[in-house]
Amino acid sequence: MTMQCHGGLCMVPEHDFPPRISISANHLPWFVAEAVSACGLLLLQYKYLRHALEHAHLMPSFRLHISTALVGLGCFAFEDAATGMHWPPVLHSLWHCLSALAMGCTNNLVHHLELPLLLEGVQVAAA
Repeated sequence: MTMQCHGGLCMVPEHDFPPRISISANHLPWFVAEAVSACGLLLLQYKYLRHALEHAHLMPSFRLHISTALVGLGCFAFEDAATGMHWPPVLHSLWHCLSALAMGCTNNLVHHLELPLLLEGVQVAAA
């Protein structure tokens, strides 16, 4: 999964990410899978925020995306911290659901970025 995300980020034709993040995303996959996932998420947040600030119609979906992602991250961290407290296993499934919702909110960004290309007749090949 991490390598698929990495491959997808590398294939983006006009990625205008900061150089340090791009270098990290291109060179870390074979060594630290968690760092690659974190870089991929940072790249997504950066691009989504930049486009949401430029295009107001993306802001509601960005707010939902970032809020569910943060709550999901909180559930993930709390699950690790509360392992000895005998909490019900609902936290694990909750952060999976919140993460899925957060990723589902990126559809508006993908639509916004790819619609002009599709209207021009550009064919995008699946990785």
